[in-house]
Formats: sequence, C-alpha cells, structure tokens
Amino acid sequence: MFFKNNKKEKEKNLELQLKIERLQSEIRLKDEMLKMSQNEIMITVSREGRVVFKNSLAQEMIKDENALVSRLDINVEDINLNNCSGVVKSLRLSSGDILYSIVKTDIKNSKDSTIMSKHQQAIKASLLDSQQSYMGMLKNLKEMQHESAIIAQDSKDGLGLIMESAENMDGLSITMQETREGAKALQERS
Repeated sequence: MFFKNNKKEKEKNLELQLKIERLQSEIRLKDEMLKMSQNEIMITVSREGRVVFKNSLAQEMIKDENALVSRLDINVEDINLNNCSGVVKSLRLSSGDILYSIVKTDIKNSKDSTIMSKHQQAIKASLLDSQQSYMGMLKNLKEMQHESAIIAQDSKDGLGLIMESAENMDGLSITMQETREGAKALQERS
C-alpha cells in the first residue's frame, strides 16, 4: 500500500511538474510577445513606484525612467517629457501594479497631435488672408490700370489740343506780324 500511494504521488507530481513547465513556457511566450512593439511603449509600475516591466520600445526610448514614472498616474491621458509627447492609457492589474501604454505623438502622427492641427489651421487661415489681400490688391491694380488708360487717352487728347493751339498761335503770330507790317507800311505812306 505504501508503494501504491508513492506511485500515485509520483504520477501526480509528474503531472503537476508537466503542467508547471507548460504554464512557465506559456508565460515566457506571452512575455516575449508583450515585449515586442513598433509603436507602443508598454511599462508596468508597481505600487511602490518601481518599474517591473518594459517592452522593447520602452527600453529603447525611455532615457530617464524615474522622471517618467513620477509623471505617470492612473488618470493621466497625455504626457510631455523631454520635448516628447504621448497619449497614455492605463490599466490597474489584479496585482495592484499599473500597466501604462504610451503612444508617442509627433508631426508624423498629426491626427493625435493638437499642436500640429492648430499649426495647420493657423497656416490655412494665414494663406486665406494672404489670398484675400492679394485679390484685393489685384482688383485695385486693375482699377488703376483702367484709370491710367483713361488718363493716358485724356493726355493724348490734351496733347492734340495743345498742338492745335500751338499751330493756331503760330498762325495768329504770323497774322499779327503781317498786320503790324501792314500797319507800319500804312503809317509810312501817310
């Protein structure tokens, strides 16, 4: 009987050992999968404020772990640190630790960047204002061109009148000269 129980215990221990190995393998696999990321920084912070997990992107991107941890909180939605900004989502785990997911926002990711959208709106408004100003200037230039054409025509007409007046003055001068000469000749005869 002693040997039967020992055999059952060995079988049970072997079964438990296999189950433990399978679970450990599964945990290692999930840990490896969780560590890989292209866009998302994943970091888990313990209740005591220690980092207990970082994915590959977090290891690459985080320069000052303590500064980041001090800025993270379960209610934080956005974070700005060392000229970098990101959108934060958090999840309190059953262990009490908090898992943070941070997606970096920048010019390339402008749909999440309020700064970039405001900048684009300001540029658009400036371009529209500039366009309106240039259209107004063009309208004024067209009016000035039209007025200039009228003035040029009036100047041509005025020049024609001046030339006609000059010719008439020349004719009047000749006529007066002739009249003076005629008057002088009459005076000499009398």
